Amino acid sequence: MIKLVLSDMDETLKRANAPLVPNRTLQAIVALKEAGIDFGPATGRSAYDALPFYNFDTSYLTTAICGSGKVVYGKGALVAKRIMSAETLERVLRVVTQHKDAYLAYFDEGPVEPPLDTTIRPGWMIFGATRTQVDYINAHYDSFTAVQGPDDVPCDKEFISVGILTPADRTARKAVFDNVLAKVPDIDLVSPYTGWYDVNPKGFSKADGFKILIEYLGLTPEEVVFCGDSGNDLALLELSPYSFCVGNGSDEAKAQATYVLNGTVDEEIVGQLMEALVTDHGDINGAHVQALIKR
Repeated sequence: MIKLVLSDMDETLKRANAPLVPNRTLQAIVALKEAGIDFGPATGRSAYDALPFYNFDTSYLTTAICGSGKVVYGKGALVAKRIMSAETLERVLRVVTQHKDAYLAYFDEGPVEPPLDTTIRPGWMIFGATRTQVDYINAHYDSFTAVQGPDDVPCDKEFISVGILTPADRTARKAVFDNVLAKVPDIDLVSPYTGWYDVNPKGFSKADGFKILIEYLGLTPEEVVFCGDSGNDLALLELSPYSFCVGNGSDEAKAQATYVLNGTVDEEIVGQLMEALVTDHGDINGAHVQALIKR
């Protein structure tokens, strides 16, 4: 029986540019929990970055894998926290600034220890950006809110969610990717959607957060469903025995997933899967769950 559903957010649970998780999906999460099956986002976003998409309702994040596994919550408790060092970010920043229209950003966190402070409205701090550049970013990228950040990496911050905003041009984007990894080999870059790379410690991903979380909750991998769509989901799609890729997911993600769903994020297919799990009493082989799998 499934006891926990984990889901990526952007392009899986919701469109990256959508301001909120759709209402049907939110209702499905509530029904899932009422049926005794827990839910948690498994996202590259930090908890404070994810909160606005749940209308600042912290009940949706009591169990969660945030920052691509760097922060883990289980049943309302902080289970794990891993930060990126200022020295690492400084090295990344030196490389990124060599590239036109590329920016290093970090999410200006609130305190990660529960309860989360819903009055905080932090944003993505763009290193070295002018006001004009920040205005341009906010006008052209609606998946996050950019704020004018410092020129240098502050030493008094805890860096959890860090990303690189890259040019739209594929060749220029690849040049940023290749140069950063060549100069800073102790990190990984994974892309949740075009134009953005999450910055993670080398070899660390949502899959590591998954292992930490299920051990804390006393679950086996076979009692958990994971849904994803793209590059920063690949390791967990491969690890999880019951992993699902949404129909709009990348070819790589579909290849790694155990199952491919027969609908897309626009159809709230993950919400439909949660509804099916409730109807089938958590049975992954139930008729309603199986009807959502692409054959």
